[in-house]
Amino acid sequence: MTIHNLEGVKAAEKLGFSRAVLARELNLNEIREICSNSNIEIEAFVHGALCMSYSGRCLFSSMIGGRSGNRGKCAQPCRLPYELVCENKTLDKGYLLSPRDLCSLEYLPELVKAGVKSFKIEGRMKTPEYVATVTRIYRKYLDKILNNDSYIIEEQDKKDLMQVFNRGGFSTGHLDENSNKNLVFKEKPNNMRIAYWKNKAIYPCQILY
Repeated sequence: MTIHNLEGVKAAEKLGFSRAVLARELNLNEIREICSNSNIEIEAFVHGALCMSYSGRCLFSSMIGGRSGNRGKCAQPCRLPYELVCENKTLDKGYLLSPRDLCSLEYLPELVKAGVKSFKIEGRMKTPEYVATVTRIYRKYLDKILNNDSYIIEEQDKKDLMQVFNRGGFSTGHLDENSNKNLVFKEKPNNMRIAYWKNKAIYPCQILY
């Protein structure tokens, strides 16, 4: 529903909704303000594919792919290769509009503290292994928060998330107020996993192309 501010949440509340799912483009402070000033449950996106446009307001798929992303049928034109040209000179080329997936483990304690009641994991057309791995890991760290345990993100869990699906690594999406210069990965738009060597050791910096 492209709910991206307090006014949108208030409108949903007035219409009788019990929960509002926020757009993926909100930062932590905006989410915190919404949670503090509304009376219905708030659900926030924490892991998975990001949209280059505003969630639910993109016409790119309709124009290029003939299917509406606003109706759940996105053709993912942002995952296609493009060339940036200015005055007949090529400035850049590649998958210039393809965002890395969001991983928000480092923000999870703040999201819980802010008052978020439900955490949304993108899983459309993903494998059962992806669903099981991502859900297990986020459940693990939510339990740490709820049990007041020491909150340290283990390297193996990061590697497991990378292995089941990553597009050139992860980013923190729009959760930070500062501009995210790590949002796009232009080299390749789909899953890269992690390189395995003969001894089965995992090296997170080595990407399979």
